[in-house]
Amino acid sequence: MNAIRCSVLLTIVLAMTGPMTSANQEVQADSKKQAAKSNAAVELKTAEVTLSHLDADTARSAILRLGYGLQITSIHTNPYRLLLRGTKDEVDAVVKEVVPLIDVPGTQAAGESIPITYISLANEPDESFMPILATIVPTSRDVQYQLDRAKRLLVVRAKAEAVEEIRRLLAAIDKPEQTAAPLMLQFFFIRGQIAAPGSKPESQLPAELAPVGKALMSNGLTGLALIGPMVINTSEGEKFTSNTYFARSVRNNRVRASTLEVRGRTTLLDADGLVQVEVVAGLNDMGDPVFETSTTLSTRLGAYTILAAAAAVTGDPEESRDASGVIALALRVTRGDE
Repeated sequence: MNAIRCSVLLTIVLAMTGPMTSANQEVQADSKKQAAKSNAAVELKTAEVTLSHLDADTARSAILRLGYGLQITSIHTNPYRLLLRGTKDEVDAVVKEVVPLIDVPGTQAAGESIPITYISLANEPDESFMPILATIVPTSRDVQYQLDRAKRLLVVRAKAEAVEEIRRLLAAIDKPEQTAAPLMLQFFFIRGQIAAPGSKPESQLPAELAPVGKALMSNGLTGLALIGPMVINTSEGEKFTSNTYFARSVRNNRVRASTLEVRGRTTLLDADGLVQVEVVAGLNDMGDPVFETSTTLSTRLGAYTILAAAAAVTGDPEESRDASGVIALALRVTRGDE
């Protein structure tokens, strides 16, 4: 009996492991085709979505909570974006249906356009506005901005208080470019002598230079006379320079000539008319330096200021015998449009 059972089991095993019939081959081929067809139906897709209102992390979390099995990468540069990878059906569904539903105004931040009136928005790569803009707009995932050069708008997507702060900071720099204030510089080269002890000082200076004459005479000078005035029109912050050549006298058919030279720069220090003046000045007589000074000082617009006074010896032998000669230089600065 046991031998019969073994014979039957052996027959069944041999039947199962025996040569494959043509019918079995067709069944296996059909199975492989169905598997290939099923695999072909699962098409993968990658898409990038730009967000208008939500930040990237908030949008990513919302999509994942809905049960989508996508690989989602948050991109935090302006504007915020999502990189989606998964099946074509799921990617398309998220792009076309989910994102439009969750990325709407009021979900996170309001978008507002701030006009730019005066700042240059040139397209040169070395423009100065973009670095300034980076200091105005806070570095935060909650703040997005775009610069619309054509419409001259700064489009900001942020909470209301952040938008107002950006608007305030931008208004502080978005102002018309101020032109340099025109200034008129009046230089007065003055000749004088050291007064003898007990003598009464004298001055032949014009009436408008009376304050200058009074100051010089109180410091022991006399015989004051104006050698020559120089008037220079300049602008605040700009360098200025001027040379004046003139004949002082004619002796033995020879012209004695002098040269007055000034150069420097002015800077307005405040709105009340305090101005800083850098000056290098000199007087040459017959080619020889007689007087030179270099100074930086502050003065008020409209005031007369003595820059320097020093003993001077001219190139004339007759005048060189008198060692009491003095050259002084005074200055008055006024607004050029007054």
